[in-house]
Amino acid sequence: MDHKTITGVPLTTRNFAQVLSMSSGTVADVNNAGTLGRGTQTVNVNGSTTAGGYAIEGAYPPSTVPSRSMPACAGSMWDPRPTRSDRIAGPEYKIPRLQQWNLSIQTRLPSAFTFDVGYVGSYGDNLLIGVGLNQPLLASPARPVNCGYIVEPTGCITTNTAVNAGQRVPYLGETPSALTDSEFAGESWYHGLQATLRRQISHGLTFQSAYTLSKAMNDTAIYNDLNYLARNWARATFDRTHRSVTNFDYQFPNRLYNAGAAAKLLNGWFTTGIVILQSGLPLTLSDPNGGTVYGEASPSTVTLCPGRTLASVATAGSLESRLGGWINTPALCSRPAIGSDGATGYGNTGQSFLDGPPQLNTDFSLGKTTVVGGLREDAELAFRIEFYNSLNHPQFSNPGTTLGTANFGVITQTSVAPRLIQFALKYLF
Repeated sequence: MDHKTITGVPLTTRNFAQVLSMSSGTVADVNNAGTLGRGTQTVNVNGSTTAGGYAIEGAYPPSTVPSRSMPACAGSMWDPRPTRSDRIAGPEYKIPRLQQWNLSIQTRLPSAFTFDVGYVGSYGDNLLIGVGLNQPLLASPARPVNCGYIVEPTGCITTNTAVNAGQRVPYLGETPSALTDSEFAGESWYHGLQATLRRQISHGLTFQSAYTLSKAMNDTAIYNDLNYLARNWARATFDRTHRSVTNFDYQFPNRLYNAGAAAKLLNGWFTTGIVILQSGLPLTLSDPNGGTVYGEASPSTVTLCPGRTLASVATAGSLESRLGGWINTPALCSRPAIGSDGATGYGNTGQSFLDGPPQLNTDFSLGKTTVVGGLREDAELAFRIEFYNSLNHPQFSNPGTTLGTANFGVITQTSVAPRLIQFALKYLF
């Protein structure tokens, strides 16, 4: 800054790196060059009022920084141009933490079976989330916005439209979706009841079946009004309420055929398999036409019609009958109009309140090992045939979740390929 003196610049305490970039060459008086920080935190620049004064670079274009002492009359104010889209990081960084705990009980049952039941829990905090700080303010004659900075007859914004969203932002010069603050404020919870039935190897059979009833929650996905982040607490995108996994391995008995061609042909067979049954993943229904009065500073969820419940959004019927209509569209209404030009607010639903299609998958294999000798006396030839999705059961992906698109509520693809058969032959020595 050469020999010039800048006074009265309070350093911010959170959300902004404590760096101030200055540029010379502004002739106009600079009493308040820009605002930074959360809430009403202000950075004031007081110094030389002669040629060569300073302005905050980026907050306003050089030589166009207004003074709040300027008269509020039409034509004399600077017309903001929200063209920048900066991000914010620091100055406080935290290491995300995860705490886990569990409690289980095991008991032995007849016929080599054991049974386990337990509770598993975890809690995470200091998770990274991105929160926009420049969501436009709602204006009214009683609560005008950005007085002294806008080209308006009154010098203030008193109406709300989609067009003037960029002029109602807290930090002029930045777009409504700009100034995404990387905060370590996210949290997560997991609670699960787990039950497992096992059979240790006996008579050639090994068996295990595990069932989990669980719920995973977090607030790391940001939707709707950025002033109410607590409303983002919802089921995690990977949450599955029910999940059952069963696997087995059976070695066919060999003692009936001890030698000869019959032993070579009929001994050494085995089969294995795994069956997975699980409920669908949660869906968040979004509305690209919501939040226009806020300049779409944050993605919007859909709007539930009056008298409707979240349960009514899911259509009834079998899975196959719902492929073309997983979502009951008549239960959803248009976004509420807030702006004088019909600009919309955010939706009134939360996240992850609807489940996608459940899944059932079965993999199966059949194999045989035969002692053939060769490089070693006990060398074996192993043959194996594997069936992936052996029942050829269709397993569908989630439907489209963006309102107004052609595939909204429509399932157009599967998540698992049709039956796949694979052969393998190995020489083991």
